[in-house]
Amino acid sequence: MIKIEAVIFDWGDTLMRDFPHYEGPMLEWPEIEVLPGVAPTLKELKPDFTLAVASSARSSNGEMLRRALQRGQIAHYFNFFLTGQELKSQKPHLDFFRNICRKVGYPPGQCLMVGDNLEKDIIPARRLGMKAAWLTAEKEPQGDYWKISRIQEVLELIKGRAV
Repeated sequence: MIKIEAVIFDWGDTLMRDFPHYEGPMLEWPEIEVLPGVAPTLKELKPDFTLAVASSARSSNGEMLRRALQRGQIAHYFNFFLTGQELKSQKPHLDFFRNICRKVGYPPGQCLMVGDNLEKDIIPARRLGMKAAWLTAEKEPQGDYWKISRIQEVLELIKGRAV
């Protein structure tokens, strides 16, 4: 069994609420909302894993993403803040995910991608060989990825802890 070393989180609707009525960088939005369970999950993961947030938000760079997550008091948990600008690609292109693995310093098989979009987050990550956890309430059949309904379930998947 290959040990997971890095956990990569999508931003919108995985870590923080993506308010569709706001435009521009999240850093400039009048309100932000960290989703339930995110902070305690990150706190539990931080000592044992490299953590990254990876977003294809076109209006932000990594520093802007860091500052936005800082507003939600969760930035300090992350080692990497990656956007399409730093990764020189966008989701769902495999280069986006390949460059994430390069940045965090682990091969795809040692990285877990956690996201809410099957087509943009999960399927391309699996094509590259990453582990993947789809955060969804969908009841459709599972593929070659884990399906979770709460972010806290990541702990159970990779640390073997009941949540």
